[in-house]
Amino acid sequence: MKEQPLVYPYFVDVTEVKRVNGFRGFHFIITLEANPTVGPHISVGKDRLVFEVAPTIPGGMVKLVEYKHLKTYELPPHWQNIVK
Repeated sequence: MKEQPLVYPYFVDVTEVKRVNGFRGFHFIITLEANPTVGPHISVGKDRLVFEVAPTIPGGMVKLVEYKHLKTYELPPHWQNIVK
């Protein structure tokens, strides 16, 4: 795409949160589904991202564990010119 898709917070759904070490632990696996958009909020697809959140992760507390592209949506005719 010539235009970079954007992801707005209100187009992200938290689909699952797991506490890895049980009660009182601060180690989580968080699954999100995001809908990137271009222009005036035209959805271009759907993605799933799985993050691990823990204080023991080297270099920070958050690590992207998995990324999966789920769907691609065709752009309307008047937006086709942004596709490379």
